[in-house]
Amino acid sequence: MLTFFATFTTLAAIGAASSFDRTEEMLDIGGGKQMPYTLVLPDGFKRAEPTPVVLVLPPGPQNTAMANAALALLDAESRARGWVVVCPESPDGTLFFKGAQQHIPALLAEVRRRVLVEGDRFHIVGMSNGGVSGFRLAIDNPGTYLSLITMPGYPPETKDAERFGKLKGIAVRMFVGSDDSVAWTEAAKRALALGKKAGVDIELDVRATQPHVIGDISGKMLFDILEKFRTKEGTMTPESASVSSVLDELHEAASKAQEDSYFSLFAPDAVFLGTDAGERWTVEQFRAYAHPLFSKGRGWTYVSRDRRISFIPGPAGASAPAASAVAFFDELLENEKYGTCRGSGVLRKVDGKWRVAQYNLSFLVPNDLAERVTRLIKTETGKKK
Repeated sequence: MLTFFATFTTLAAIGAASSFDRTEEMLDIGGGKQMPYTLVLPDGFKRAEPTPVVLVLPPGPQNTAMANAALALLDAESRARGWVVVCPESPDGTLFFKGAQQHIPALLAEVRRRVLVEGDRFHIVGMSNGGVSGFRLAIDNPGTYLSLITMPGYPPETKDAERFGKLKGIAVRMFVGSDDSVAWTEAAKRALALGKKAGVDIELDVRATQPHVIGDISGKMLFDILEKFRTKEGTMTPESASVSSVLDELHEAASKAQEDSYFSLFAPDAVFLGTDAGERWTVEQFRAYAHPLFSKGRGWTYVSRDRRISFIPGPAGASAPAASAVAFFDELLENEKYGTCRGSGVLRKVDGKWRVAQYNLSFLVPNDLAERVTRLIKTETGKKK
């Protein structure tokens, strides 16, 4: 994989010399390690108002210098237009399409705790290796993103050709310089053909006389494109944000083995449905199961993505979420041991606060594996009888 590190020297210098109204943060990624990221808030930012968020993936080695280079292009325009920008840096030199992408769901969960994300979906702008990383993220987690802009970029693996249909529902816009290397220009053209064949909303703009670092694309141009892909449909309201916050707190407390905090988020008569058929637990039963683990500092980590929340009508048929006392949710979860799982359930208001009344954790079995899996379960459970 070509990184073209030297060609980004000028951009990096510009980024380092620029003044940003931003915060530089650290995300705990486990094992005593942290991932740096930058969060840029727009002028007049208000936590309670839905705000569009763009995930910027830097070029080259995706380090601090490259993050500064990417931010230099977008910072002023994003703040003026009311967008939040989040830009991660590669932890330990691992690129965001060679393993570090596993940390992005946790990063986006952290952003959701601080920003009411418009439509609860993110936009991606990726440059060079960042563009390759953008394809990796969008194909792996399509429900998380609304749009992908690469300048340049292409899917990182041959097997992605078979999965290109996952990008349906994501607007993909690719840029590549006509004077870039054949490797990049041809890869972009192949991606365009794959996308068209799969029915993806995808376009490729070959910029005349431009090299690998495309110099004639401005921040204004990028945000003109991004603005077209915004949607307020399904935007999280303050009430749905409150529900989402409770679920985020639940997962965080479990990952940190914080027993009191975790169980305080359940309604008194709540039920937890585990992945085993016999795991239908009341709060007291669930706590009895969890206590020996939590007391030793051992929790469980499930990172939420692609969460959906809805409400039943409130009193007298009122339909506004704020009038409702019951909320339903479903979410995809990432777990290191079990991969992608699903959580679903119900929250209700207890003394004016949202509390989990039912949580149902389930494993996801692809349809083409269902018969084999269920046959294995029948065989193994039969042996135990």
